[in-house]
Amino acid sequence: MRLVTAALTAVTMLVATVWYVYLVVRGRIAPVLASWIILATTMTLSYAAYWHAPNHTIAGNIGNLTGVVSTVAILASIIGREWKTGWGRSRFNAFQMQCLAGAGVIMVVWSILRFVIGGGSAAFISNVLTQILMVIGYVALVERLWTTRKERESLFSWTFIFLASSLSFGPALYPATDWLGLLYAFRATVTSGIAVWLISKIRSQTLNPTRASS
Repeated sequence: MRLVTAALTAVTMLVATVWYVYLVVRGRIAPVLASWIILATTMTLSYAAYWHAPNHTIAGNIGNLTGVVSTVAILASIIGREWKTGWGRSRFNAFQMQCLAGAGVIMVVWSILRFVIGGGSAAFISNVLTQILMVIGYVALVERLWTTRKERESLFSWTFIFLASSLSFGPALYPATDWLGLLYAFRATVTSGIAVWLISKIRSQTLNPTRASS
């Protein structure tokens, strides 16, 4: 059962990633480079922290693993697109720089904690901190969507990311509870769900401008 739900999670995330990368390469969406640097960095830190926790498994935290692969692939596609178009959207604001700096601080803290209080406890603490940073990364995305009111993200891809995040509850809960995998699944489902809701709302307002202004 765990392997089946883990495989479904991986396939669903793969569909979301392939379509998102395609849209980036074709120039049909305009994601912010800094947001994906934050997400790719913190997801990688999160999975590194998880792998130092006791009883870690690939399937138990499949959501985090597929998240790393997805965000790195998307980040690479955005960098490639920016390289061709002149880096017009690659400037970081102060908030994004603070997030990136925070990720580096957490890596240092995690390294210190491994020697002070042991790998398992340090891994749990740093994993929680990286989940908070990922929320901040999503806040940067949500803030851009909210202020611009323009549909610059893929509703299809974000819907599949939400589905993959929801499916990742399965391998995190069965046959034994993987608490860090469960934490990741909960955070990912909530944040991606908010992204889907906001993109859907923007699309609805775009299609019905009279209703949006009322």
